[in-house]
Amino acid sequence: MVGHLGENAKTFLKPREGHPMEYFLTVLGLICFFEGLPYFAMPERMKRWLEQLGRMEGSHLRVMGGVLMVLGLFFVYLGRRNGG
Repeated sequence: MVGHLGENAKTFLKPREGHPMEYFLTVLGLICFFEGLPYFAMPERMKRWLEQLGRMEGSHLRVMGGVLMVLGLFFVYLGRRNGG
């Protein structure tokens, strides 16, 4: 009976071709990986950088965030346009 449950779990967890959740989990995993990489690779430098960010004006941070969002959407567009 345990083997039977194991087979059902494998079938249930197997991603279906083109399923939206597959893309979502892939994107979420990549975001977590790239967001965590600088903290893992150079924690002391990240502390200094975050202190500098804290001293920046809110308007500058808003512009920087907006530019990064537009750039991110552009990359998504390119990826989807080219079959991704």
